[in-house]
Amino acid sequence: MSKIPYLKAGDKVGVVSPAKLTTAEELQIGLQQLSAWGLEVVLGAHVYAQDHFFAGTDEQRASDLQHFLNDPKIKAIFFTKGAYGVIRIIDRLDFTLFKQNPKWLVGYSDITFLHEQLNGLGFESIHAVMLQGYATCTKASLDSL
Repeated sequence: MSKIPYLKAGDKVGVVSPAKLTTAEELQIGLQQLSAWGLEVVLGAHVYAQDHFFAGTDEQRASDLQHFLNDPKIKAIFFTKGAYGVIRIIDRLDFTLFKQNPKWLVGYSDITFLHEQLNGLGFESIHAVMLQGYATCTKASLDSL
């Protein structure tokens, strides 16, 4: 596996909603925690979008994720929620620029499809609590992250 540098204070991280819709209230604690760790948080353009059950259309969700996969200044991508959605966009994603500037992808649930994709390309990723879950997860979960 290719090693990805650990995050440090001042690093820029992206936040995307590739599946189920979410609200600012659900993410408040998670976003505060990222900031408390000294990370500069950048929200995807469609984090709070809505298209039925989803956080925006397939095109919007894929666009946000692709933007952060491509951006060499982004050092990690944190996901807001799981559910059904990533499987609908994974074939739209291009990992060419990611391979040149790899970053951590942090999440679980249907984000597992992305973990499998990255692992198949030889890159590490982090199977961890989603941002909406920071308010209720254990201290040990956040400490280990």
